[in-house]
Amino acid sequence: MADFPDDPVPEGDDLPAEASQLADHFDSRDRQLAERELQLADARAAFRRERDADRERIAADRAEAARLRREAEALHRDATRTRDRTKRLAVVSARKGPNSISRPTGI
Repeated sequence: MADFPDDPVPEGDDLPAEASQLADHFDSRDRQLAERELQLADARAAFRRERDADRERIAADRAEAARLRREAEALHRDATRTRDRTKRLAVVSARKGPNSISRPTGI
C-alpha cells in the first residue's frame, strides 16, 4: 500500500456498509435488466401476433383476388361467346338478305 498512498483504504467498519451499497446497486441493476427482458419478450410477442395477423390478411386477400380473377375470366368467356354468336348471326342474316328476317304470321 505504500506505492499508492492516495488510494482510500476502507477501514474495517466501512467494509460491510460498502458491500451493502454495492449489493443494493447490483440488485437494482438486476431488477432493471429483468424488467427490460420482460419488455422485450412482450414486444416480441406483440410483433409475432401482428406478423401472423398480417399473414392471415395477405392470404385472405390473395384468395379474394383469385376468386375475382376466376369470376372475371368466366365473364370474359361468356362475353366472348356472346360476341362470337352475334357475329355469326349477323353474317347469316346478311347472307339471307334484308327481307330474310322471319316475321310472325297472323299479324
